[in-house]
Amino acid sequence: MSFPHKVKSALWTIVDAMACNTDRFVKNPGKDFTRDRKLGLYR
Repeated sequence: MSFPHKVKSALWTIVDAMACNTDRFVKNPGKDFTRDRKLGLYR
């Protein structure tokens, strides 16, 4: 696996872990990430 692919894989692993625990990374857990966005937290 090339270096760019390793970096991309590591980045998506971190983003996926953050997506599973969004309450820890937002100011208002019940309100943030409720609106549909063009570029959301999930792939």
